[in-house]
Amino acid sequence: MTLVADDVFLALANPVRRRLLELLAEGPRTAGALAGEFTLSRPAVAEHLGVLRRAGLVRDEPSGRERHYHLEPAPLAGIGEWLAPFERYWRGRLRDLAALVETELETELETENETELELENELDTDTDTDTELETENETENETETEVENEMDDDRASDGAPETEDR
Repeated sequence: MTLVADDVFLALANPVRRRLLELLAEGPRTAGALAGEFTLSRPAVAEHLGVLRRAGLVRDEPSGRERHYHLEPAPLAGIGEWLAPFERYWRGRLRDLAALVETELETELETENETELELENELDTDTDTDTELETENETENETETEVENEMDDDRASDGAPETEDR
C-alpha cells in the first residue's frame, strides 16, 4: 500500500483546492484562467496553487509570461489505494444493511398478507353469519305468515255464517 503524505490530505482539505483540481482534470489552464473561476483574488488563487504544487498534485510549466498548470494524478491514486480497505469495509456494511432491510420488508409484507387473510376470513364469517340471519328471518317470516293464514282460516271457520239479512 502506498503511503500518502499528510500534505496531500491537507491540500485536499480545502474546498478551493479541490475545485482547482477538478478544473485541472479537464485540462491544463493558466493561473489567470483558474483565478477567473473564483471570487478570490489572483494572489489567493496563486497561494492555493502553491500548496497543491508542494503536495505534488499539480505541476506548472512556464510558457512566456504565463504559467500553465497541469494535474498530477499520482498522489490521488495513492489516496485511492489508502481508501480501498475502508471502501471494502463500508461496502460490506452496506450489503449487510441492505440484507437486513430486505428481510424486514419481507417480514412486514408477510404480516400484512396474514392480516389481510384474517380480515377476509372475518368478512367471510360475517357474510356467513348475515346469510344465516337472513335465512332465519325468512323462516320466521314464513312461519308468521303461515300462522296468520291459519288464524285467518280459523276465524273464518269459527265465525257465524254471514247472512244477507243483516
